[in-house]
Amino acid sequence: MNLTEQSHTQIKAINDILAERIRQDGKWGEQNHDPSLWLVILGEEVGEASEAILCARFAPDDDAAADSLRDFRTEMVQVAAVALAIVECLDRGRWAWPPPAPASWRDLSIMAKVDMPGGDLHGEDVLVQEIDMHGTATVMRVADVGRELNKPMNRRKPIPLHSLSIFDLTPSEAD
Repeated sequence: MNLTEQSHTQIKAINDILAERIRQDGKWGEQNHDPSLWLVILGEEVGEASEAILCARFAPDDDAAADSLRDFRTEMVQVAAVALAIVECLDRGRWAWPPPAPASWRDLSIMAKVDMPGGDLHGEDVLVQEIDMHGTATVMRVADVGRELNKPMNRRKPIPLHSLSIFDLTPSEAD
């Protein structure tokens, strides 16, 4: 490939990337995410490109492979456009780090609804008090919070995490 052919190929690629940036700005407006969120967005685009190239590599026929290669190119243009958006954001300097996350689950107040048909807490709103390494949460019915714990109905109960639908996650009050 001579220099003229190379420059035409680069100009086409750059024009496609810039057109994608214009499309993104039209859809989302100016984006000023923090760098960690940008990497999540970029990773999602890279994942879509990976899926497209795997579809091309293992396509059942040449037509399907050609379609998947076109999809791969489209996804790579989006990857490049997101990378460009990250650079633009950094250059604008209008992003901020999000507030710090709680140091652990113990620093959160977690409210959930129990979805365990047949269980004595099914449908109850509960306060998650602990989560162990086996995926079991120790919970208390919201209605029992503040009552005497020596009554059998007020005791903390272990519930598998997959049986909880979390509906509120807020930082706990300082002790």
